[in-house]
Formats: sequence, structure tokens, C-alpha cells
Amino acid sequence: MRIGEYEKRWLEMLIKDSGAIDVRVDFGDYQRGGWCDDVDAAIAIATAAEGKTVYTSLNRAEGIEVTNCLSNGARMANSRVTEIRRLFLDFDPERPTGQPSTAQELSEARDQAMLVRRHLRESGFPEPAIGLSGNGFHLIYRCAFYNTESSRRSWGQLYKHLCSKFSTDTVKLDPAVKNAGRLTRFYGTKNVKGDSTSVRPHRDTQIWIPDEYTMLSAGVLCGYLEASGAEEVKRVATFNSTGKFTGTGDYKTLDVAAWFQSHGLYIGAVDGNVHAVRCPWEANHSTEGGKNDVVIFTGDGSGWPGFHCKHGHCAEIKITDVMEALGDADRFCAREWSQSSC
Repeated sequence: MRIGEYEKRWLEMLIKDSGAIDVRVDFGDYQRGGWCDDVDAAIAIATAAEGKTVYTSLNRAEGIEVTNCLSNGARMANSRVTEIRRLFLDFDPERPTGQPSTAQELSEARDQAMLVRRHLRESGFPEPAIGLSGNGFHLIYRCAFYNTESSRRSWGQLYKHLCSKFSTDTVKLDPAVKNAGRLTRFYGTKNVKGDSTSVRPHRDTQIWIPDEYTMLSAGVLCGYLEASGAEEVKRVATFNSTGKFTGTGDYKTLDVAAWFQSHGLYIGAVDGNVHAVRCPWEANHSTEGGKNDVVIFTGDGSGWPGFHCKHGHCAEIKITDVMEALGDADRFCAREWSQSSC
């Protein structure tokens, strides 16, 4: 087992974003797990299980009990997930069932993963974490989306498109990993799947994290799906996980009406500087509501524009949350922010 700097940082960020992770050990005939919100406790479980396959969850779940040790509590399941915190892509080389990959097969998986990484980066995606599963490679994008029907539909469309475009005869982009309750390897532990030979050896799993492991925005995701020709794209429900939004635009000059219109969310003027719009989080509303339940307020150059949704789910949402959700507010600003703009 080799828990290095990247592996520990991965766990720290995963726990920060997810609240707690399900650390699950495969004992062959059965599995045991425990929910951890402490990095050292998670590592202790993995260390004690050396020689066995160990997994972790990726997303935030409800109805769990944090014990920081192996227990008989609730395990990760799709139905428990409330927030999608990692978008997970798995590149698996074709090989005999249940056997580790050869060096050549592993190299082909890496090449295909890097091809998709480059393609998505050119499409506006941020840098992903890169995982070595022992037999293949993972691309793992940091995100902050609610686990809603519209989110799951978007995942399905994304995986369908990427699988059809980038799966080959020798490397498959696994479409089964799109489920919210997905587990991944506990990076730093050894993948002991199958018999280890000199040609097909067991390998340590590893993770590499970019210096700036930034969030994939809903605006970039939905824009990519629209450009890829997806049949139906619905705004993914997202939230502001950082409590602040940092962009380059001078938001006193943001043309908020044009911005909403570009996303198909603008309805029309109400009165003065008030405009009716659709809410980016409408999939989470419990009632349909009235025409003017969601409004934006255009600025006068002396302050930022505003956003207000009357639905209880959106009571705490501010214009900064919308900026993070839609992802491209800077394009609709008349100028960039600078000290002289203040």
C-alpha cells in the first residue's frame, strides 16, 4: 500500500465535498464498510485491509452514520445520494475476464483517457483528477450537482455520447459507472483482482490531482451536450459549494437579461428593472408557481444585478449561485473587473 501526497489530498477533498465517504472492503464472499469523515480513520481501514480490494464512494449521501471504522451501517446506494460531487469516467482495456491488464493494455487505456481529457478540455471542461485503477484509467471531474432526474438524464446523455465517440475495439469507456452510488478504488491500495503473473501483475492504484481542481459548471456541461447533438438538454441543478464566485467580469456591467435569454431562461419584462425568468433549479421546485415567481433585477451601473426565486427550495440562492450554475456570466459583461472599476 502506498498512500502518497496526491492520495491523501484526494481523500481530504473528497471528504470536504461529500461530508463523509463509505470506505468498503471486499472480503470475497461479502463486503464491510464504514462511513468516515476523518482522513486518518479512512487510511487506517485501508491499511488494516491490505491484501484485499478497498473502495470509496464519490458523492454525498443521506441517512448514514459516521463511525470512522468498519461497521454494519448503511452502505452507499443510488437512492441515498443527494449531491453529485464527482463525475467519473472509467477506461477499461479489453482483456480476459477477471484478469489484470498487461502493460500494453494499460498503456492503450491511458492513451484513450488522455484523448478524452484533451477533447473535454478543448470543450471548456476543467482539468480532472487522473486515477490509475491498476488495470485501467479514470478521469474524475469535480462538480456540485443535485441528484435530480434532470441531472441523471444529463449524465446518461454525456456517457452515451462519449462511449459512442471514444470506445474502441481495445478500450471501452464503461457506461455503467454513471450511477450516483458508484464506488471507486481506494487510491494507494493494490488492485488484487484476478491472479497476479509476470505479464498480468497486480498493481498499486494511484491518483493525480491538478493544482487547481476546479468545479465543472452546469453551463459548460449543458453547452457541451447541446453541441454534441443531445436530444434534450435540461438545466442541471447545481449549487454554490464555495460560498463565493470569482470571475473576471465587472458584474456592475452584466447584461443579466441577455445572459438569461442566451440560456433559454428569459420570459419577459415585468416593470422597470424587473424581468420574469425561469429558474435554473426549477426541476427541484415542488409546485409549478406563477409567471412572476422568479425574477431578475437589472443593475444601474452602481451595483450588481439581482436574482430572486419565491420557491422554498431556492430561498437562499443569490446571483452568485446563478453565475456558478450557468458558468458564462463574464461573456455578458461590458468590461472586466479591475480596481479602477470600483
